[in-house]
Amino acid sequence: MSNKNHQKCISRTKKRQVKIDGAHEKNIFELLIKGHKAMSAYQLIDNYSQHYGQVLKPMQVYRVLKKLITKHLVHRINYNNSYVACFNENDHEAFVGFICDKCSTIEEKTQDPVKELTKKFGLSKNHISQTNLEIVGTCQNCL
Repeated sequence: MSNKNHQKCISRTKKRQVKIDGAHEKNIFELLIKGHKAMSAYQLIDNYSQHYGQVLKPMQVYRVLKKLITKHLVHRINYNNSYVACFNENDHEAFVGFICDKCSTIEEKTQDPVKELTKKFGLSKNHISQTNLEIVGTCQNCL
């Protein structure tokens, strides 16, 4: 992903003006928005100690991630039990994305396919609180 596109994603994310509570929440979110890579809780612990000089316990990180998910700032990636910042400015109920199985790069896509599937399956009248559509493969940079 080009640096220009990356900066655009970061500014879109920061524009949402969601209140972030505390230093741990702010710092973990900052680590996640630095790149489009999925990171596990343990990778976040390592990066946190390198960047901020403090070692967090796994339970602390999982609590922060849960809060960030609730605020629609982070998505949990089921494929590899990792987390990625939400770069979508408007829709947050679903994650639709491409995950590179070599470099862990994430490309978040529009939710239109999920909305179409919901309508097609006759579920559009239901309240759907969470959807993950994960497409895993090899990105163009890793081919």
